[in-house]
Amino acid sequence: MDETWAETFRQHTRTRGYWQRVREAEDVIRGVLDSSQRPYVAFSGGKDSTVMAHLVLDQRPGVLVWHAWSIWRPPEVEAEIDGIAQALGVQRYRVVRGLGGRLHGQHVPRLLEEGHDRVFVGLRSEESGKRRRRIARRLYITDIPESWPLANWTWLDVWAYIVTHGLPYLSAYDQMAPLIGWDQARTSTFFDPTAVHGDASVDGVLFWRLRHQVGQQRGGSRG
Repeated sequence: MDETWAETFRQHTRTRGYWQRVREAEDVIRGVLDSSQRPYVAFSGGKDSTVMAHLVLDQRPGVLVWHAWSIWRPPEVEAEIDGIAQALGVQRYRVVRGLGGRLHGQHVPRLLEEGHDRVFVGLRSEESGKRRRRIARRLYITDIPESWPLANWTWLDVWAYIVTHGLPYLSAYDQMAPLIGWDQARTSTFFDPTAVHGDASVDGVLFWRLRHQVGQQRGGSRG
């Protein structure tokens, strides 16, 4: 990230709205931790879940951080995500591998058996109409109730928090942002035609050398 953008994000932390949303997120997290027996964090490794994990771990360092290694993310990207988890100080880190979005649902029975009764998810209403409606209607994708501490955050809030706290983030953001903007840069998956966010053509320009890794993983999953 160049210094101009870093300073822009630092300036944003001086606004009243930013601090109000940070305090609201902290209050949401505190309430969930107080009312749940075994909550956990769904961690994608992207900017939103990184901020959310940092906020949760600040209040409860030993919470389980659960990560799905998608076949649509190359191994070197997953290695970066593992490094981010380590830098955040995650003490309990569980990684499962498979077919992206469906993977969480497949592992919910085990999580329920272990007593997990709430999951922190890094959804923001600003991201899309679908996510805004899901948050407004409190629609959960599994039998485990979700909590969305960042629901009202903007993309400026997220990057401002990352910069001011010195949090690590995926290097792909630095490649994508100059082309499509810091507000649009997302790195959930690569070359994934089913992704809610993402553009295969942008992936092809910026991450062409990763394409064969994604292809090999997909081929292996079918075998």
